[in-house]
Amino acid sequence: MIHLVRRYFEFARESGHVSAARTAGRWLQHAWARHRRSIATGALLSRRSRSRAATAPAPPGPLRVLILCHDYPQLSESYIHAEIRWMLLQGVAIEVFVTRPPLAPGEAMVPIHKGSLEDCVASFHPDIIHVHWLSKAWDYADQLNRFDLPVTIRCHGFDHSESLMQRLLRFEWIKRLYLLPGLESIPHTGSRFASQAATVDTSRYYPQNDRDPRLVLRAGACLPTKDLELFVDVAAMRTEYRFVLALATNHAGAKIARSICAHNEALGAPVNIRFDVPYDEMGRLMRQASVYLHTFGYRQPFGQPISIAEAMACGTIVLLRDSERARAYAGDAGLYYRDAADASARLLELLELDVASVADLRERGVERARLQHLDDVTMPALLADWRTLCARPLEATA
Repeated sequence: MIHLVRRYFEFARESGHVSAARTAGRWLQHAWARHRRSIATGALLSRRSRSRAATAPAPPGPLRVLILCHDYPQLSESYIHAEIRWMLLQGVAIEVFVTRPPLAPGEAMVPIHKGSLEDCVASFHPDIIHVHWLSKAWDYADQLNRFDLPVTIRCHGFDHSESLMQRLLRFEWIKRLYLLPGLESIPHTGSRFASQAATVDTSRYYPQNDRDPRLVLRAGACLPTKDLELFVDVAAMRTEYRFVLALATNHAGAKIARSICAHNEALGAPVNIRFDVPYDEMGRLMRQASVYLHTFGYRQPFGQPISIAEAMACGTIVLLRDSERARAYAGDAGLYYRDAADASARLLELLELDVASVADLRERGVERARLQHLDDVTMPALLADWRTLCARPLEATA
C-alpha cells in the first residue's frame, strides 16, 4: 500500500487538484497503519472462522456476480463496461459496488451500490465477488474476509505489484487472479492464475469503410503519466492531418487539463481537444480515425492500454511509443516512434504509402484484435471460471 500512496501523491502533486491533494494527505496519515495491517495478514486469516459474516445464499436463478471497482461507470475505463455488457448477454446477473462516483460518468448498465459493502452483499446475494485492481482487493480485504464467497481479481497495469499480489494470495477465498499477458516480472503458475488480455467491446469497436484518412486520434484519462503534450507537439508538426484528443475527466487531472489546453493554444491550437466524450461517440471517432497515436511517459507499467486494442479492432493504425511491451502488444500491426519528431516522420511516411500497404497494415490490426482482444475471445474463460466457482447448481441458459 505504501507504494500506491506514494504514486497517488505524485499524481496529486503534479495535477494540482485540491481534492486529490487532500485525499493523498489522508491516505498518507493512514499509510503506516495499513502497512502494519499488511504485516498482520496472518492474524486476519486466523480470525476468519469467528468473524465470518452471515451471508445468505443466492436465490435460484442465473449466476449472480457483484463487481467491486473504483468509480464505475467512468468513461476512461471502457474495459469494465465491455466486461459487464458481454456477461449480461450471457444471462449473468450483475450489480456493481463502487468506492466513489465517477467524475466523467458513462452509461451504467446495471444497478450501482455505494456505502457499505456488507449491506450490498446482504441485499444482492452474489455467488461471486469480482474485483477490478489489486489495490481495491487489498483495500477491502477486511470486508471480503468476512464473506463466505469466492473472489476473483482482474489485474491492470497501473497498480500491478508483485509484493501486493503475494500478500493477497494468502487469502484462500481469492480463487483467481487474471493477469495481463507478460506483465508480471516472474512467471506464475497454478490454478489461481490465469492470463486475460485487454477486452474490446465489439458493439462499438469494429471496422467501417467510411474513414477519415487524415484523422489522428488519442483517447484516455487526463493523467500526468500519459505524456499528452507529445500529441500536441506532433500535431503542430504535421498540419496535413487533423488531430483530436479525447480526454476523460478524473480526480487528478485538473492541472494537466489546463496545461494541455495552454500548450495547445501556444502552438496555434493544432489539436481539437474534447472532454468526456460519450461511449457511442468515442466508438465512432475510433472507427473513423486513420491513425491512433498513443503517448506514454514510462512512469508506470505499460500493461495493455485498452484504447490500443480498440483501435486495432477498428482497423485504425496504431502508432506507439517504442518499447518492448508496446511491441509485444501490437506486434507487426503497429508502427513505433521514439520521440515527437520520430512520430511526425512516421505520419509523413504513412501519407506516402500506397493504398494496398495501408490496407494490409489495417488488416493486421483487425486480425490481431480478433484473435486476442475481442470480448467473444477473452470473456468465455472468465465466465467458465465463475460457473465452476459457484457453490450452487445453476439453471441452464438458452
